[in-house]
Amino acid sequence: MTTGSEDESSNALHCAAHGGVGYSTEEERIEVLAWLLEKTGIDINQWKHEFSGMESWRRDTMETALQCAVGSNALGCVRFLLEKGIDAGLRDFYGKTARDLAVEMGNHEAVKISDGQ
Repeated sequence: MTTGSEDESSNALHCAAHGGVGYSTEEERIEVLAWLLEKTGIDINQWKHEFSGMESWRRDTMETALQCAVGSNALGCVRFLLEKGIDAGLRDFYGKTARDLAVEMGNHEAVKISDGQ
């Protein structure tokens, strides 16, 4: 079984943070995040598809689970990932942090959570 760090297509952490399963509630996604972190040893700071060799693919998918959660307005997931120690300073392909993304989106609640409020 892969833990997600060695397989370029294993991004279950990102799917859970983003809500990749359309019928899941945010509470269920947090449960999945907790299970993945506890049971699989997946790296919380892993970038989605970080091992892909295709530059256009990397550009579009170099993001962390925190950036996925911010992008989908999953505030509970944002809070959970920060509480679990995700590095909020990691930047995507474009040099943006999850907080930068929240500011761009006008997501004031995600900005507050990112700022520890």
